Order: sequence, then C-alpha cells, then structure tokens
Amino acid sequence: MRKIANYPEVFTSDRNIVEGSFVFCLWNSPELFGDYIKILKPEKDLLLPESRFYYAIGSDMYRLGYMSFDNASVVTYLDGKDDLRWL
Repeated sequence: MRKIANYPEVFTSDRNIVEGSFVFCLWNSPELFGDYIKILKPEKDLLLPESRFYYAIGSDMYRLGYMSFDNASVVTYLDGKDDLRWL
C-alpha cells in the first residue's frame, strides 16, 4: 500500500471529503456494499486509514446481514469488540 504522501497533490487534495462522502454514502444505504464489496480493495483503493476503518466495519456489518446502520445496530455490532468500540 502506498502512503498518501506518495500520490500527486491533484489526487489527494480534499481526499478526506471524497473518501468520507463515499464511505458514508455506503453507510447510509448499506445495500450498496453489495455493489462494491467484490471490486473495492480498501487497502489499495482507499488512501486514508479512517476511510478503510469505517469501510471495514460497514462491509462486515453488511456481510452479517445488517441493513440499517443506526446507533443501535452499530452498538450491537461493536458489542464484544472492545478493541474497536472506543477508537
């Protein structure tokens, strides 16, 4: 995986906005994970660790059958995952 500093500025300018918008659009409509889960490689395609983190949680929740990512479902998912819960 290349670090964000290794990419030209044109690709990294406002990357937090671009990746954040993409990942949280998926969180808003979890069924969209089905369209991306087989083709998106977060370790390669997402440059920011925060984006990879939230994508990984969302894709795992989707695989487990969660179709709504509200507070209750996220807390339920995080239950027993103490290493993730307080990040």
